[in-house]
Amino acid sequence: MEPSLERSACRNNPGVNHASGIPLIAIVGGGCSGLLAAAHLLRHSTRPLSIQIIEAARPGAGIAYSTEDPNHCLNVPAARMSGWADDPLHFLNWFRIHHPEVTADDFVPRCWYRTYLLELLSSAQNQAAPGVTLQWHADRVLDLLVNPSSRLPITSGHQARAIGDGITISTGLDDRLVMHLFLQQQSPIRCDVLVLAWGLFAPRWPAALADFADHPRLMANPWKTSYTQQISPKDDLLMIGSGLTALDQLFTLQSAGHHGSITLLSRHGLTPLPHTSKPLPHLPLEPVDCTTPHRAWKQVRRWIRRYRTTHDWRQIIDGLRPHTSQIWQHWSIAQREQFLRHGRAYWDVLRHRVAEPLHNRFQSMLTSGQLRIVSGHLLRVDWHEEPAQWLVHYRPRHQTSSRIINTHWIMNCTGPSSDYHQQNEPLLQALHRRELIASDPLNLGLPSDANGRVLNRQLRAELPIYTLGPPRRADLWESIAVPEIRQQAKQLAMDINAYLLISR
Repeated sequence: MEPSLERSACRNNPGVNHASGIPLIAIVGGGCSGLLAAAHLLRHSTRPLSIQIIEAARPGAGIAYSTEDPNHCLNVPAARMSGWADDPLHFLNWFRIHHPEVTADDFVPRCWYRTYLLELLSSAQNQAAPGVTLQWHADRVLDLLVNPSSRLPITSGHQARAIGDGITISTGLDDRLVMHLFLQQQSPIRCDVLVLAWGLFAPRWPAALADFADHPRLMANPWKTSYTQQISPKDDLLMIGSGLTALDQLFTLQSAGHHGSITLLSRHGLTPLPHTSKPLPHLPLEPVDCTTPHRAWKQVRRWIRRYRTTHDWRQIIDGLRPHTSQIWQHWSIAQREQFLRHGRAYWDVLRHRVAEPLHNRFQSMLTSGQLRIVSGHLLRVDWHEEPAQWLVHYRPRHQTSSRIINTHWIMNCTGPSSDYHQQNEPLLQALHRRELIASDPLNLGLPSDANGRVLNRQLRAELPIYTLGPPRRADLWESIAVPEIRQQAKQLAMDINAYLLISR
């Protein structure tokens, strides 16, 4: 089924006329975060407003939902994936139109969620207030310039102060702040508010693989490579990483008839744990002493022991979710770094679980001997032409001597990257260069204030630049799942409308 939004609303626009005085919101990024931000702006705006989504890729095709493989399923039951917080069964009811047999507890293929997001946005557009419009630009933003007015040139002679490299804000006659976005193909867009709706980026490149960036037997980004036709069913394969990305690729290979040996190599050798067959209600918890990562883990273990006869451990982990951001914000940078180094791997397998049927498939591959898991540190790789294979040198966990794994293929399954400093994204680089965004010391996202307004190098929210979703992980930690993103999108829409009302 082709989403209606791609047929009608997502039209390329050669230029945007700002002369009408209608406020313009530019959303950079057309994945889950960008579409939910646009949908909530359409839904909650009562005055004329122009919403422009800028995304070079196809609509809704971020890393999470770009897959077309039906083996790649949501990691949350259908009943919990609504784009509207006030209509929690919206996604489930929509999906039942196409598959009436689905239940609230089912984990459906992720490819359907992209279609749902596009239909959600199209519906919000059709029901928007008069004068609230949406347009899509299949383009890429290269740079940003801040100008006090759409009617005044930057060299107008008004009193101005510098903000970074070439950015000025006037304090003269007409103080209406307008940002100019320079696109790769189209004319510049002038906007009153900018929303950075980037999601997660492609997996980081392990240092041990740096010398083989273009090797045909090394897949740096499994989401971009159609590899099932390249890999012989009998070839051996090494996946670097043992999380959800690795499981997705395992199921793809299994469905393609692959029967060669597969090894997962990761630092801890931990793999995602399963959901229960029937979702359990969250256990209401009140954090007692989570002031340090060590105390937080002790508290979790105490709860598990206390409730082990009456509750499942998953209820405790899920019961912590409403408090996770508050705990994270209480920790110092050093404490957060301590958690990332020593506790993150364990937290991830508890928090980010996989559907039970998929976990059973994973276990059957282990039982059959086709799949094995190795915990250790990747040291280096060597390529041998005769016979054609990789020699992967690693040091097993808690050991000092190294070992070698022989394999035909290497796949980077370390998972999406959240390091916004290492990305080849022109606008992101320009914002860094001009000090309009701050650096996160842990490379988890973009520092922002409590409303999602991006902080500059001086840690001040001076410009109407907002963000939501994965970039806010730097400040919230729990910020990559739909329940958090949809709430942020609603709050963002309310805050932007309030800002526009005050600024006029």
